[in-house]
Amino acid sequence: MREIRKIARIHEFVHFLAIVYTAVAVKTEPLRTTLMEKRQRTMDRLLEPDLLTLYNALSGKFGPDYALPELTDAHFRTGHEGNTPDYDLLFYHFLFSRELFETYFDATIQEQFKTLLTAGNTEEATSLLFRILRLATDEKDVPFNTARNQLAQWVHVYTR
Repeated sequence: MREIRKIARIHEFVHFLAIVYTAVAVKTEPLRTTLMEKRQRTMDRLLEPDLLTLYNALSGKFGPDYALPELTDAHFRTGHEGNTPDYDLLFYHFLFSRELFETYFDATIQEQFKTLLTAGNTEEATSLLFRILRLATDEKDVPFNTARNQLAQWVHVYTR
């Protein structure tokens, strides 16, 4: 349940960022008011089945190729903010960033990991990496599958 609440908070926070960006970029008061009302209605509709679907998608329960519309950049866009960063990447960064992971996989553990790899102990190095990943996901309420996918984006940094 903690993971589901965290996912919902971050998901809505990214929506909030999109709205704030639009509110700053767009100059007409009626448009800003409409956007804020739309977002409030969306938040009011956030029901438990929707959260469970979001959680299951992030946990990998629908398979690796399942694409949930609520996790796309287009889902977060208001249509008026112009050229902005990809909101879906922002969502994943807030959920589980490299900086967050490195509070667990610190310089000392990174050195242990590198030593194991250099010595040819790939299995032991991988085991260390995933033990730390599991610890981080458990303590930070992140679905393991999502964190593992995030780690795949930047693990090359640790193998150099």
